Amino acid sequence: IQPHQYGDILTPKNLISQNFAFPKSAFPSTNYTIWKPVDWNSGGAFICDKHTFETIGGFDEDFFLYMEDIDLGKRLTEADYQNYWTNLMHVFHHEGGTQGPSLSTKRHYYASQRAYFAKHFGSWTRLILRPLHELMLLTHRFGN
Repeated sequence: IQPHQYGDILTPKNLISQNFAFPKSAFPSTNYTIWKPVDWNSGGAFICDKHTFETIGGFDEDFFLYMEDIDLGKRLTEADYQNYWTNLMHVFHHEGGTQGPSLSTKRHYYASQRAYFAKHFGSWTRLILRPLHELMLLTHRFGN
């Protein structure tokens, strides 16, 4: 079970609360069968019919590896489609297998996160996120 397999629409407010205040558990109980309404699903196990995918514009190619699934989920939700997560299917996805855990990977992730927020909430979000991301990179670099 991976920690970021689905979630709510990512907003500046819930980004801060998830990282610095009261993070919620990313895992529902797996002791029963569930279809859980969510705002986005991980691209590593995302299933969508071709017509809907094309209607919504598919993945935004401006995102490099990260946030493209969250962006797609936000656009699907805004277009009144409903996303679901289920434990009825199992997908084996080697999270981080494309780049592996490194400072460079984190830099790519944070750059995509800034692009997502600028696209959906305005370019001002880059000004707030850049110093926050730099601080988080320092923490990552020293293993804290």
